[in-house]
Amino acid sequence: MYRRSGRQLNSRDILLARVLITVVCVILTSVGIAWAIKTKSTMDRASEPVKAQIVELDRVTETERIDGRYRERTVEYPIVEYEFNGETYSKRLSIGRNVGAYYKGETLDININPDDPREVYEPGSVVFVILFIVLPIFVWAFINGILSAMTH
Repeated sequence: MYRRSGRQLNSRDILLARVLITVVCVILTSVGIAWAIKTKSTMDRASEPVKAQIVELDRVTETERIDGRYRERTVEYPIVEYEFNGETYSKRLSIGRNVGAYYKGETLDININPDDPREVYEPGSVVFVILFIVLPIFVWAFINGILSAMTH
């Protein structure tokens, strides 16, 4: 048994914690896999590389809770224009960054779907997909390691 703060954890408590963390990690990994499939599908369709120019920055203030305190953070999402087959298109990209990371007039490499030029693939989105799949697995292994140490 593991004792901390006056309460004993028995094998039932540890089993319940293992089941809970496993369920949460399976759900998060499943979401990551679904997101990866969607991203791969978009990548396959968006096969045409184009240069896009940032024409505007959409500032969004987000509120985060860290260590029990709320903190505001401002993120900028680029609004880009690009040309394809003689037409100009405009799109707000979905990957935001801290203020100052983008600037008006900056040129970005994006890929578009030649059959539907409004469909854009942003190369940086793969990082988020990988994190959503890999991170829950590492968290699961780490917490299960701690729980195993508590039972011995």
